[in-house]
Amino acid sequence: MKKNSSNLYLIAIICTLTLSCSVREKKDGTGSKHSFDSAWRFIKADPANAQDPDFDDSGWRSLDLPHDWSIEKLTDKNSDSLIGPFSGSSVGKTGTGFTVGGTGWYRKNFTLDRSSSNKIAYLQFDGVYMDADVWVNGKHVGNHPNGYTSFWYDISAYLNPAGQPNMVAIRVSNEGFTARWYSGSGIYRHTWLTLADPVHIAPKSVFVNPSVVDGGKAVVDITATLLNRGKENKEVDCSVTILDSSGQKVGYSRTNLQVSTGHPAALRQSIEIERPQLWSPDRPYRYTALIAINAEDENEDRIEQAFGIRTIQIDAQSGFRINGKKIKLKGGSIHHDNGLLGAVALDRAEERKIELLKANGYNAIRLSHNPSSPYLLEVCDRLGMLVIDELYDVWEREKFMPQGYHLFFRDHWEKDVEEWISTNRNHPSVVMWSIGNEIMEAADTSGFRIAQNLAAKVRSLDPSRPVTEGMNDMKGIFSGKDHWDEQAGHMGLLDVVGYNYKSHKYESDHKKYPQRVMYGSESYPLKAYQYWEKSDRLPYVIGDFVWTAMDYLGEANAGNTKYVSINAPKEKSITDMVNEGVPMDVIASFAAAPVKLPAVFVSGSGDLDITGEKKPPMYYRDVLWDNSPVEMLVHAPIADGMLEQTTDWGWPDEWPSWTWQGSEGKKLQVRVFTKGDRVKLELNGKLIGESPVSDRSEFIAAFQVPYQAGELKATAYSKGKEIGSRTLRSAGRPVAVRLTADRSEIRPDRNDLSFIKVEVVDQNGLLVPTDGIKFKFSLSGEGELAATGNGNPVDMESVNSTTVASWKGRAQAIIRPNGKKGLVTLKASADNISEGRIQILIKE
Repeated sequence: MKKNSSNLYLIAIICTLTLSCSVREKKDGTGSKHSFDSAWRFIKADPANAQDPDFDDSGWRSLDLPHDWSIEKLTDKNSDSLIGPFSGSSVGKTGTGFTVGGTGWYRKNFTLDRSSSNKIAYLQFDGVYMDADVWVNGKHVGNHPNGYTSFWYDISAYLNPAGQPNMVAIRVSNEGFTARWYSGSGIYRHTWLTLADPVHIAPKSVFVNPSVVDGGKAVVDITATLLNRGKENKEVDCSVTILDSSGQKVGYSRTNLQVSTGHPAALRQSIEIERPQLWSPDRPYRYTALIAINAEDENEDRIEQAFGIRTIQIDAQSGFRINGKKIKLKGGSIHHDNGLLGAVALDRAEERKIELLKANGYNAIRLSHNPSSPYLLEVCDRLGMLVIDELYDVWEREKFMPQGYHLFFRDHWEKDVEEWISTNRNHPSVVMWSIGNEIMEAADTSGFRIAQNLAAKVRSLDPSRPVTEGMNDMKGIFSGKDHWDEQAGHMGLLDVVGYNYKSHKYESDHKKYPQRVMYGSESYPLKAYQYWEKSDRLPYVIGDFVWTAMDYLGEANAGNTKYVSINAPKEKSITDMVNEGVPMDVIASFAAAPVKLPAVFVSGSGDLDITGEKKPPMYYRDVLWDNSPVEMLVHAPIADGMLEQTTDWGWPDEWPSWTWQGSEGKKLQVRVFTKGDRVKLELNGKLIGESPVSDRSEFIAAFQVPYQAGELKATAYSKGKEIGSRTLRSAGRPVAVRLTADRSEIRPDRNDLSFIKVEVVDQNGLLVPTDGIKFKFSLSGEGELAATGNGNPVDMESVNSTTVASWKGRAQAIIRPNGKKGLVTLKASADNISEGRIQILIKE
């Protein structure tokens, strides 16, 4: 593994395209890349012969991509267990959040302008879940089973002559239990159409890799593949220009290549840059490489690519360094969905997700357990978020999902890796490639063989980054014995080893394998102190990635906290049944039984909820990560005879609130988090008590406080000096609905969004953390409600409805422009309180 590495964001933009259908053109240099997202027809069904050009699709829905049918309201009249997009008969049950897959078809008609004659046409998909078959003009172009990797086809041979209509048809099959979490269904990421002249740069072939950074200089290596689909060999003039962020030229090279028809030619150039500006999370500086080719003055192809120059060094002695600076990874695992939007990867939703995590102190994310949209990595490049890019959750052996990707792995893994690396290797934000997560066969010889093949393939495509994997003792989970060390040979194939929930192994493993570099690839929120203390203290442990940074749809109950009767028997999970030796046919019958709704449909394990609001564990993490000197949470009252049950991925039912009407005089637990050495707690100006705090108490001080409305104040001290305070104030009765937009001006672009926070407030503008107040939404103007709901993991009724209940006093509405300039007005009314109203301006 090379210790010096860098990357750039690849945008495949080749030549000029003119379409007579409605598409958005995106100019870059002298070429263009066209969105292929608009004006599709869709049906959630599997009609025969839907690939035929003359098939009648006039009764299908019209829609724009990206699209996810699994988050849409179900209309099956034969089921008596439906709520919105949720079904009690869902084959995935809690795993997929009670959502439904199925089979759907997409069709799109388009006509190329006559100026596009003799062009080479590429159709690109950023992600389709899953098992997608593509036809052009009735001819089968290809099948792509992976639901997360980008893929593309040369469709030139399938097109009609310029000026004549063409038809693209896509069949998407998400049948059965295919994922352990919410996957979504359909063409849920962007699509693109690019035309190239016969001599052009092959899609996804460019790799810009600053391979040497030394003595105040960087050497940037640029490679690309040139294709000649013409009838004659060509002499091609090739140039590479490096521009800094202000557009000034800082490097240049030029060469000539012979490109024979039908035979790819390799472009290789190296350019030296004096005194380079380095990319880092604190200063995500990027350059642009302009790669231009001219084939005997007949055509020009030009690609503009942003990239960053930075070094990564990782070893057991000094940990993780970027540009020579030590850094601990303050990380979180995230799934790919965008909360109430489902899997739809609209640009603004992807951008906001990273903005929220960055604002809350995260400097790294782990894409679990599959590649993200290309745009999310572009955002990470721009904002300075480090990324562990992960490809698989399963290899050849099934993991609880009968219709999972293990059915496709053996035949498709090599192509998957090629698509994954070539799409993402040019991002400076990506610092490690992860080839898997909790692989079932990891301790066996087959797991060693597969890991060996995967790691070798990754390194052949990008030797500049370390290879990693999220490891757990999956064999031990089912056998009841410790098989961790049986995976040592497997781990030896990796540059860095991810430990899922194995912090107790760090120090003992270091004695056995002193050169092994580790990180917490998954950790429990409830054990945040133990995980972070070891990550911070041990140089060979480079960071920690909590499960999870944000709530996600599916894997419901993972972070569940609930109240049960003290005398109630413990509910048995499927894992409990496996450990007890219950026959698999009995377990399968239990798992397949319909569930009465409503039920939990959200993981509940996030530091942020599905609307992006801060949850209790994030306040504790704020103190652990030194984002805040002091934070305070208050536990909800527990009814007599009841007991709180919290999973390791959950958190006690405590909140930053001092509004508990009806609990006057009842003692409530108050916990204060600080790295100071003493905490003072006051209620309405009167001292409640003081408590020492230290690492032995995991930086937590606990108090029992009889509830009385007013002001609760915690003050933290270190060596007698106040270092910070936190105050909670009781809210009065609800009097109004308040609407707040994350952005009050947005573009007339279907990829833009405005996220509206909906709150119940009292006469002083304080949030009233009340559940169940029903907001009725109405929208007018040049936009639509893309999604609505709240952060409540069990409130299925509120998901994408025009009537949404409050949870902790809040809800969310997401506005999407319809493509025109103008105003959008959103109103939210509720019984007996004043209506909320907000306007969003849509302009260029």
